[in-house]
Order: sequence, then structure tokens, then C-alpha cells
Amino acid sequence: MMSEIDFYANFAASSGEVLGLGVGSKPDEWTQKLGDRFDENRFSEESLSRDFGFIGLDFLPASDQWSCDLVSLKIHKLGMNIEGWDPVPEALSDTYGKFSDRVSIDALVEPLSSMGLTLLRVRSDQLSELETLWIPETRVEIWMVRDPDFASDRGKQVGDIYTIHHHSTSEADEERLHPY
Repeated sequence: MMSEIDFYANFAASSGEVLGLGVGSKPDEWTQKLGDRFDENRFSEESLSRDFGFIGLDFLPASDQWSCDLVSLKIHKLGMNIEGWDPVPEALSDTYGKFSDRVSIDALVEPLSSMGLTLLRVRSDQLSELETLWIPETRVEIWMVRDPDFASDRGKQVGDIYTIHHHSTSEADEERLHPY
């Protein structure tokens, strides 16, 4: 059985795919793969969001159909303890086993490197609780906890991954990138 680290590395290497689905997929395709337990939000006629536990999806209308525009792994939700709610869809736990409440970026560096992926820091002029990391080969962003107070308030540690996501229009300013 593959592990949760394999899942995160595969997500990063495949430009944000989950069980073969990613940007461009339709809502019904996600339901077929992940089941019918999801929260749905519509902020306007032009937007649709679905959360399958810790997997967040945004859809935009395209040719009279909804098309996935963003896939986000909200890893910070894995530590939430809500009675009757499992943040990991059954299809994922069947394939990858148990998912931990916390995932350190250190656990992901080696698998990403062995896949030929580059992990870069995105320099920010703003103070933030989260640091942005960028994988240029697949345009995947990782938000990592960097503030100790923010971390302790949420049961995390500095260096834990908060989210990993891929947006159809993700870009990074090359002048702001430097090695991890």
C-alpha cells in the first residue's frame, strides 16, 4: 500500500491530481471517485466549491458545464475532531492508508527531489504565519507554517504543511524565488 507521503508527492508531481482527476475535471467525476459526501458552496452563479473532507475544489463555468479550476489539499483539516466526520475520503484511505494530523515539509523534500521536482521559497515582503513554497515544474504551491504562535494555536509545528494546491492559472514571480 502506498503512503500519505506518496499521495502528497504524486499530487505535486501531477499538477494537482487526485486519483487521476485534476484541473479541468467535472463535478460528477469527483463524486464518482470520492463519493457523495461533500459540502457545497455557491458564492455566485459563476462559482461552485466542493469540499470532500480535506480536499477542496473550485469550479468555474465552461461551455455550459462546470470545470475544476483549483484543487487544494487542506492538510490543516486533518487534525479537526468533529464527531461523525472523517476528513479523508474512503477512496483515499483505501489506497493510501491512514493520514496523519500533521505533515512536515521535511517528509516531502526527498520524495519530491527523487521525482526531479524543485522546491523553491517565494520571498514575501509581508509578515505572514505561512510561507509559500513553489514547484515550478508542475505549478504547485505549498503553504507551510512558519509562525510558532500560529502553529501552537492550531496544534501544528513550524515546518508543517498547511495546504498544497494547484490552480489553473498559478504563476510565480521568478524574481521572488530562491532555493529551499
